[in-house]
Parts: sequence; structure tokens; C-alpha cells
Amino acid sequence: AIEGRTPELLKHRFASELVETAYNEFANAAQRAAILQEFFGPELALFKSTSIVRLKDALATKRPGLVMQHLQQHLLALTQKDLIRHSLVQHLLLEYLEEAVPAGASGCQGNADASAVASLMENLRENLVPMLHTREGVKVALLVVRHLSHKDLKRALKSMKTFLCTSACNEHGYLFVLSLAERHWLTPEELHKLVLRELFDSLQELIDSQFGRKVLLYLLSPRDPLHFSPQLMSLILPPAAAGAGGKSAVEENSVTTEQLRERLHRALSLCSSRLLSHVSGRMAELCQANGTILFVQDTLRHCLGEKSACYAALADLIRQPFVPCQNPTSQSSGDESDQQQQQQHIIECSAGHLMLKRLLPSAPDLVRLINDFVTDENIVSWLACNRGCFFLLQ
Repeated sequence: AIEGRTPELLKHRFASELVETAYNEFANAAQRAAILQEFFGPELALFKSTSIVRLKDALATKRPGLVMQHLQQHLLALTQKDLIRHSLVQHLLLEYLEEAVPAGASGCQGNADASAVASLMENLRENLVPMLHTREGVKVALLVVRHLSHKDLKRALKSMKTFLCTSACNEHGYLFVLSLAERHWLTPEELHKLVLRELFDSLQELIDSQFGRKVLLYLLSPRDPLHFSPQLMSLILPPAAAGAGGKSAVEENSVTTEQLRERLHRALSLCSSRLLSHVSGRMAELCQANGTILFVQDTLRHCLGEKSACYAALADLIRQPFVPCQNPTSQSSGDESDQQQQQQHIIECSAGHLMLKRLLPSAPDLVRLINDFVTDENIVSWLACNRGCFFLLQ
């Protein structure tokens, strides 16, 4: 029923919901390809080809300039009507921008119209939030942010006020927040004012979310392969486009990991006291799960500021009476295994032992607290488990 009329229906406020549902939930691969072809011009809308699945396939035809022209006209109309929340629109935007402004390029490429791309970027600049809940939408947002000027980026971040924390806790949106840390033209003060201040107002929500913790870990230890895989980093830092001997725009604007760490630590130092205070107050709770205990480890290793309260809270956990706990068996139920994991002493817990092993060489204050306050009876009790022996040796 919608064949041949998809572009017009998608521009309608209510009909667009029908098109989105049909595209996402009912159309098969061939039907989705046919829907996309209707945006590539009247010729492909009438005479569809089974060999054309993506925009790149359509550009391989005889008239790629007309294909790009028709698509950019549709996208300009869709973005002006605030319909970018639909996955179909985000898919078309991603394919168009990947051809118009590929990674490493400083301007428009191929058959793209520079003025149309600029207008499209302007429309998207203040409407990034609706795209941050899907994988393709986040990729579009990353492409837009990489090509915004300093002034435009600040304006875009101001339009996202009150939505940054929600995005940081989203399985796709957190990548966008990570990319903001890589925008080297944002000074530490601007990064704190536009991004960190709002994030730290919802610090507990960030720490309780596995994706929110990724954002905090990136601020503490940027580009660390322990937390961020090469595949993830390739989204945040796309490979430079091959050029004719000169440096690409990405290479010219890139910074080293040490420079990035220094800039982020300067920004984090403006609010590090809140982070350390929160961690010290929830030390016992945060040291019960593998994900949060790694976050505690990086906070104590890399965060700037007074850490005596955190070390004191950690020492309180260490000097608790040690009772050896058997490892969960395959016969135990899930609830019993979780309860047994939480009952383990931090010395015996695998994640806790690893954290202490990494902290001790660089935390003399923690070593002093252990020596001063842990009783001889507790130290002797650690000999009942293998990890306790290794901890004493260290």
C-alpha cells in the first residue's frame, strides 16, 4: 500500500509512524531495500533493482550525482520536520553522511553538495538527542560532532542540557559522551561546565549503570585497552582516510593519549572531590561486584585529590574478620551463588584481590593503614586461603 509513496508518507507526522513500523517489524530484506530505493530518485523508485541494497550500490549507477541530489533533498525536508527519531531516517542519514563526509576528510567529497551538507549539519546540530538511542543514530551523531566548529559544538551541547546523563547510561548513547572527551578544542573548563557538571549531578545513577561507568572510566583512564576494545575505539577515533601524502583532518586534529589524559584529569580535578566522597561513602557496596570494583580501582589509581577517606573505608573492609568461603559449585542455584559471592571477604574475592594487588604498589597510605589497624589474628586468618597468602607476600 505504501509502495511508491514512502518518501511523502515519511514526511507526514502520523503516517511516518506507519512507515517506521512497516520498515522495522514487517518488511524483509528485499522489501527494505525497495523502500530505500524510493529515496534515490524517481527512476529507481519506479524501476527497482535487486542488486541495489545500499546507497553505495546506487552511486555505482550511471548518474550518481542525481542520486545524491534526490536523497539530500529528502533528508533536508525530514530533518526540518524533526522526524530523525525514526530508524529509517537515521539509516539514510548515516549512508548519506558516510559518502558526503567520510572519515578523515576535511570537507565534502564525491557528488555531495557542500551547501546542502552544511544545511543538514545545521538541522542536526540541535537535534542530536533523538538519535542517541540507536546504533546508527549514534554513528550519525558522531559524524556530525566531528565536523562541528568550536562554537557550534558548544551550542549543540547546550541544547542537550538535562539529557546528557540519560545518554551516558544508554547502551548506544554513551559512545557519544565518550567522543566529547576527544574533542580537543574544548578546554578543561568548558568540558567541566558543559558536560561533567551535569553528569556529576547524577553520579549515583552513572555508577550504577554499566555504560555510565564506562564514561567515568574514560575520564579516569582514556583509551585504556583494559576497558575499551579496539573495535569500540574505532568508532570514537575513526581511521584516517587515505590521502595523497598529506595528513588528513583527523590526523591534524588528533592528540596523543598522554595529552588527552592530562586534559581530562584537569577537567576532572574540578569535581574529583565529589567522586572520591561518593566512592568512600559506598565502598562496601561497590566492592561486591566485579564491574564496580574495577571502577573503584581506577578511581583510586588515577583520580586527583585527597583519597585518605577512600583508603580508610577500604582498610575497614580489609580488617573485617576473615571467614573462608567455599567457591560456588555447579550444583548451587543462581541466588545461592550470588549470595555466596557477596559474603566473600575482599581478600578472597577474585576481583577484590586483583584490585588490591594493583593498588598496593602505588598506595603507601593504604599499606600504612593495613599495618596500623589490622590485627595479628586477622593476618593469621588470611593464611587459610590461597589469595590471602599472596596478598601477605605482596
